[in-house]
Amino acid sequence: LVRFWDNRSPDDMLQPFLNLDVKTALSGQGYAADYTVSNPAEIRSLAFDQSGIYMAAGTAGGIVALYDVRSSKPLQVMEHKHGLPIHTVRFHTFSGCVLSGDEKLVKVWRYKTAIDSITDDSKNKDPGSVVVNIEGSGRFSNFIVAGDESDPSGNQSGVVLCATDQPRMESFYIPSVGLAPKWCSFLENITEELEERDLTKGENGDSMIQNGEENVFDNYKFVSRDEVEKLGISNLVGTPLLKGYMHGFFMDIQLYNRVRAVANPFEYEEYRKKKLKEKIDSKRASRITPKIGSTAPSSKVNPTLEA
Repeated sequence: LVRFWDNRSPDDMLQPFLNLDVKTALSGQGYAADYTVSNPAEIRSLAFDQSGIYMAAGTAGGIVALYDVRSSKPLQVMEHKHGLPIHTVRFHTFSGCVLSGDEKLVKVWRYKTAIDSITDDSKNKDPGSVVVNIEGSGRFSNFIVAGDESDPSGNQSGVVLCATDQPRMESFYIPSVGLAPKWCSFLENITEELEERDLTKGENGDSMIQNGEENVFDNYKFVSRDEVEKLGISNLVGTPLLKGYMHGFFMDIQLYNRVRAVANPFEYEEYRKKKLKEKIDSKRASRITPKIGSTAPSSKVNPTLEA
């Protein structure tokens, strides 16, 4: 049960002006078993959008109920398939999405029609449609949407930072939800071509597309600035052949192999000699060698015939 109070009322007249019975509205829904959660309808998290009209309530049974506070019936009911308690709920006004998380995943789904959405995917623009499910390597305990100086609250960001039971936080970027903050603007360079290219043209022989799915890193090699200078391709900096990324660049793996072969044509021969030398040294190490400075004891019988 969610009660709304007006703190401007005097203490003797303070009474809730609105009661939302979440338990009754969600009865019979969800995947939580009775033996795992004693009270599946218990509310574990609440969130409001910027207008204050929409409210999302996450329960211990893995259900998120979306309300228009002017109505006692939920507009949308989103079920998490694992039936685990919802620990965090957040509205993302820029994309018209709600982010709800349990320890297994963070579900991103729409609470209103995305009219001005930055994505062109018309399948996921209706209210209640799931945009993406985020799964990590650890158990999620909380998450935030990371912003920058111009957007401290992260209302226009697509970067989600998740706290887990692992030593490091896990980060995810969802281009269909928001933009990359300034401190990680290099993400835009990686996704720029993905947003503009149609994956169906993979049959035309595009090296970055295999079986209709695009692989960003499989056909690229990361090179540092020192490697660029050693390979003698500093003149390619600033061209599409070298894509800036953090402290170095991404370049096509085929181009990298050709440049490397030209820069050091005897590299394979040196590698072959090195491996051959290591193999010979390993065989020598297994031999029994006499100790340095040791002499065999002389015979006590017929020493003159010993030689």
